[in-house]
Amino acid sequence: MKPPPGTNLKNLFFVKLLSIIRATATLFATAAITSCDAVYEDLDPCEPNPSGVDVKLVYDRNLPGGDAFAKSVHCATLHLFNEQGRYIGSFPCEGNMVSIDLPAGRYHAIAYGGMSCTDASYKFASVPSEVSHYNELQTVLTDTRAPGEWTGKLHPHFHANADITVADTEGHSQMAMSLTKNTNNLRVVLQHDDGSAVDPDDFEFYITADNSTMAHDNSVVKTGNDVIYRNWTSGTIPMGFIVNETQDETKPVIDAYAEIHFGRMDTKADSPVLHVRRKQGEKEIINVPLTTYFRMIKSKELEELSLQDYLDMQDQWSIIFNLDSDTQEWIGFTIKINDWIVNILDFDF
Repeated sequence: MKPPPGTNLKNLFFVKLLSIIRATATLFATAAITSCDAVYEDLDPCEPNPSGVDVKLVYDRNLPGGDAFAKSVHCATLHLFNEQGRYIGSFPCEGNMVSIDLPAGRYHAIAYGGMSCTDASYKFASVPSEVSHYNELQTVLTDTRAPGEWTGKLHPHFHANADITVADTEGHSQMAMSLTKNTNNLRVVLQHDDGSAVDPDDFEFYITADNSTMAHDNSVVKTGNDVIYRNWTSGTIPMGFIVNETQDETKPVIDAYAEIHFGRMDTKADSPVLHVRRKQGEKEIINVPLTTYFRMIKSKELEELSLQDYLDMQDQWSIIFNLDSDTQEWIGFTIKINDWIVNILDFDF
């Protein structure tokens, strides 16, 4: 239809445009108000926020403390079990977090750090499945089901477990799980009483322990088979010079060292034992139960910690052995951890 003669076409255009804008605004406002309050055949009802849990993994069970997850844990996975203890599923962490939608109920979670990495040193004895109960879960050091040796470094291995309750409400609850580190490093130093050089190639360094298998609660499971942990590095340490009485002659002081990675120390299981053998004559000169001797270095400042907590929270150890330069027998030793040093001259096997 043509507009009447004399109509201002420009004004008519703007009037129609304004009507369209007002109608559109009213339509959207109505939809916004009613879409969650009423159900129409062409609209889906609004879904409530699902219940569940957000779990944060932390590695704060260490000395001197603080969360060292980002620095120490390279990968982590949370394994979830229902109230009857049956396996539900495994959930890889994004960084140190895992978010799971769950119906209201009670659950049990076991988290491992390091096992899902490509160079992991531990694996499941049996991969969890829908028929698994969490108390059947075990981890084993790879390739050690029979008596064997481990040469080289251990990939850092961590464990945590916790009960989880999901409330019958919308949204996720938040919780944290603290990891325990199960792998240790021991630095062994040999020095002669007269300061003469010690050659590390004259000795064998290793630790024996029946600790290749750990249960769901991180306790060590005795298998009757010791693992032989060999040193992953060795060398010499220049310690300075000895000057004779006339000060016209000096000789270097050189100590030998070796470092050994080994698995968890459990106070309810047999202690890992350090061995040092002199290759010439195949004579063992050092045989030390580590748990027994590490107990002696526990600081009074840490008396609130149990021995087990102390062993779990400290993962770097060092012992210096003093050898008779003529007989190569050890005549005493020093334990040094952080800033604490203990010299022991009277000892009993």
